[in-house]
Amino acid sequence: VFIERNESGEVRRALAIGTKLDTLQASEYGFDIPVQPENCESLTFFTIGDRRFEGTWIFYNACREKLIERGFRTMYATGAPRILRLHLFVGGELLESREIEGEVRNFVRIHLSWPPRVRPG
Repeated sequence: VFIERNESGEVRRALAIGTKLDTLQASEYGFDIPVQPENCESLTFFTIGDRRFEGTWIFYNACREKLIERGFRTMYATGAPRILRLHLFVGGELLESREIEGEVRNFVRIHLSWPPRVRPG
């Protein structure tokens, strides 16, 4: 779990990553992640308070660098349509969309080794 806190110590942003891949969140939606040591799964991402895209980009890029240092090359994620823009901005590729119990879920592959995009500004 990666966490960013504000000056008061309160959580501002967090990203939880599944690295074992023995129980996949994506499989609950019917998506398949190739089980390989260099793959990981984004389980949840959230922001509290300041939701400016620049701050989110800085946080995501710091997480990406740490994952690469730990040997991960590809991150898979499932999510609602509202976060697809973020996944695509960080180099994600939409693999599939499904409607599950009336809700659309997107399945995205993000190549962590891609150079980070130009910082928003």
